Amino acid sequence: DSVGTLHLFSSHGMNFFELMKLGRSLGYDMPKVGGIYGIEIGDEVEFNESLSPTIKGRIEEIVEIICRDVMN
Repeated sequence: DSVGTLHLFSSHGMNFFELMKLGRSLGYDMPKVGGIYGIEIGDEVEFNESLSPTIKGRIEEIVEIICRDVMN
């Protein structure tokens, strides 16, 4: 006998914009989003509260780029 798998809702199967739409449909006051910045973690896959050494070394540059984009 094979047992069926129960699939429950998971936010991991949705992209950011689908989650925003879901929040609005549930009555939440979701922010308007004009763009998203993504930073790849590369091969340094250690999940914790701190930044990877690569990102830590470039954080000022990243902040400057985002600030410049937001101000324009």
